Amino acid sequence: MDPDSPLTRVRLALGGRGGRIGGVVLVLLGAGLVATGVWGTEWLTAAGIWSAPRGQGLVGGTLALCVVGLGCVALGAGALFGSHARVRTELEAIGERVAQPRADPAGVARQQPLPFWVCSECRVVEAGLSGCCMRCGKTVAFVQATDEGERRTAVTALG
Repeated sequence: MDPDSPLTRVRLALGGRGGRIGGVVLVLLGAGLVATGVWGTEWLTAAGIWSAPRGQGLVGGTLALCVVGLGCVALGAGALFGSHARVRTELEAIGERVAQPRADPAGVARQQPLPFWVCSECRVVEAGLSGCCMRCGKTVAFVQATDEGERRTAVTALG
């Protein structure tokens, strides 16, 4: 996964970090569900189906559709205006730092304080812990070092 590719940017905009597009989609979907539920309830009660043997279940279903729609609106609004929006604003203010390859990654890994992680494919050594390489997204060439034995494995992987 190339962090600079247009596909990666679209994925981050749609779902990652509470993206604006994802929030707008949830709000619109929720509003549509609420409108459909209200219209369905009005239609069912106006047609007299409420008094039919299974009519109350149908009206209950349309009301449940309204509740699901309200939940979608709440989630979307949270992504647009809530804590996700504050995190996104902070990330944009400091800029996202992408891990950079090192000229001598094995030498850096020997001196790096624990814990750290390395990617032998990208030749990246970074402090902290991660579930995958923050540059390429792969886990195959990825090693986390939390003790001296894992440090030796990481240095060996970097060659």
